[in-house]
Amino acid sequence: AGSAAVITCGRNTDPGGPRSATYTLATSPEALRSALDELVDAATVVVCPGNIQSPGPWRRNDSPTVTRGTVLCGLNNGRPRVVWTNDDQRLIADVESGGPAEPPLDQLYAWWGTHS
Repeated sequence: AGSAAVITCGRNTDPGGPRSATYTLATSPEALRSALDELVDAATVVVCPGNIQSPGPWRRNDSPTVTRGTVLCGLNNGRPRVVWTNDDQRLIADVESGGPAEPPLDQLYAWWGTHS
């Protein structure tokens, strides 16, 4: 509910890339927030590598004073996961590792840092 479109992708072949990814376009800012809340509730939330707040605000390197959305680091049945929103686009992205070390959270988070 509250989704205009959902795309699910398989394994990313970049170093540290996720085993799977789901991108969801929400129908409204409220639907985006609700989808993020559901993912937070479903994950074991952990602090992101570099001691970054999770869930917490994320910013792009080209505009470090502008909050673009929220980032969440967590575990799903032991598998590392990074979730983030792009609030202006009403987009939520959820990428997940194939297992505890496929890739580990620090590598998945580094991959996210170059692809978000």
